[in-house]
Parts: sequence; C-alpha cells; structure tokens
Amino acid sequence: MNEQPPKPSRIETEIAAKFVGIPNAQLIREMEHAQDFGYDDEEFELNRRLKLGGLAWRWSGDFYRPTVEVYKPEDVEQQPDTPEEVI
Repeated sequence: MNEQPPKPSRIETEIAAKFVGIPNAQLIREMEHAQDFGYDDEEFELNRRLKLGGLAWRWSGDFYRPTVEVYKPEDVEQQPDTPEEVI
C-alpha cells in the first residue's frame, strides 16, 4: 500500500507562505527577540522545517538570555531515571 503524507491544512499552508524566503537563522532571531509567547507562527514554521531535516530545537538553559538550540534528537543523551543509573 502506497501511503501519501497528509495534505497540509490551510493554516499550515498560510504559515509556510508567510515565511517563504526567510532563512531559519532569521526565524530563530525573531523568536529569541519576541515578547513572551509572541512567536507562535515562527515556532510552527521552524518546527516544520527542522522536522524535514530530522532536527529539533529547544530553549537554552540560560534564564536571562535564552537562545534557540538546534539539535539532532538522537544526539541527546538519555538522562538517568534513578540514582543507581548514574555512573
């Protein structure tokens, strides 16, 4: 059976069209400088683009100057669940 990827929704198409020609680095800068939670569209588009390349993003641990960190999900080390797993 030949499964086709799901057709993008209208909102997905509109957001992708809004950011045509804008590089990932600019999307990231806009997210980093946006007001709290004022970057929904940029976040959605960055997620879409990075997923196509097998990547993901997260906020850095810096509370006062958070930045976007792009990473490969399989490169993230698993955190131990219990103290006896710590080496």
